[in-house]
Amino acid sequence: MDAVGLIGVVVGEMFGGSQGIGFMVAYGGQTFSTDTLFVGVIIIAAARIALTWLAERLERRFSQWRPER
Repeated sequence: MDAVGLIGVVVGEMFGGSQGIGFMVAYGGQTFSTDTLFVGVIIIAAARIALTWLAERLERRFSQWRPER
């Protein structure tokens, strides 16, 4: 579920921002600057992986008291 928020932020930056990762990806696409575009995509992917890992760790930590199903 954390990916939905990240995608929303990036898309918002692509269409309405003047700075940020989404803006960098959109700018790289418009100017055919593939290195800028790929760096933005890699940053987004790394953030997604890190947020998923963090959410799973927090879920495991705080749901230890729950009985197994």
